[in-house]
Amino acid sequence: MNEIYRFRRIENLLGKHQELAKQQIYFASPDQLNDPMEGYRDIFWKGDQIVWENFLINYLRCVSRIFFLYLLLGESKKLTADDLPLNSYGNIYETPQSLALFRKIKTAFFKHKFISNLSDLLSKRGAPIRRRELSSYLSFVQHYAINTVSQIYYQEGFSKERLFYHELPEMEKYISRSHIYIKLINRLEKKLVGNTNSADLIFSIADQIRKQQQLAVKYNEMTAEHLNSNVYFLTMELPDSFLDKLETIMYSNWYSASFLGNCTNSAIWGHYADNHRGVCLIFSPNWSKFSDSVTSS
Repeated sequence: MNEIYRFRRIENLLGKHQELAKQQIYFASPDQLNDPMEGYRDIFWKGDQIVWENFLINYLRCVSRIFFLYLLLGESKKLTADDLPLNSYGNIYETPQSLALFRKIKTAFFKHKFISNLSDLLSKRGAPIRRRELSSYLSFVQHYAINTVSQIYYQEGFSKERLFYHELPEMEKYISRSHIYIKLINRLEKKLVGNTNSADLIFSIADQIRKQQQLAVKYNEMTAEHLNSNVYFLTMELPDSFLDKLETIMYSNWYSASFLGNCTNSAIWGHYADNHRGVCLIFSPNWSKFSDSVTSS
């Protein structure tokens, strides 16, 4: 292959971005790519009881931080996943007072029977736990985390009432059988040997149902202002934002530029060259020089 090809819009080459004059090649982020499977990462979680216990502690710390920021800022500043205290260097900005407060929150959190058993149950999963399954577990953990943080903040005088606190009698009954649930998943996977990600298939259905229910609540009961509020972020979006943030920690941002080995396909011109109104750039790379640089590195 002596030549490779790249399709661009006139606007990108000669208009606003002046790529041709600047001799620049634009590298797109994954969310700008047109194929949803481009950049897909099959991430899973697996560990012993200690690892899972620390996972739950880190999630609880995130709930506590966002709860505190909401008390401090209200809706004056939009809270996002960037405000979650997750980084590679630990929690270096904690004060003795905040550490003491979090110890009380953590102690109360693990007094819940479901939470105290969950790390052991997760460690006994036969297969690695993928995101959809983990999201299902976190949707239950979220209720306990918010209730615990709300209770401790109220007891310590940081809030005048137990904000976002809900009694969970019905959920307690359901969750009390969670150990049976996980055993059933393990047993199912053993019976379905050879079927890839059978558990993920089950939880993908559960995830779709959960998202449909959230969507119905969004557009039937909430205004656009509420959907963009810090309250909604804390009470509804935090589990997914937490997992998103974990993924960004594991994988740094990356960007790509696409080239083709052929430029004669009409459909390609229609799709990538602004419906046949764009330009096809021709590149003649020095493959031997590229090969030498790769070898030397």
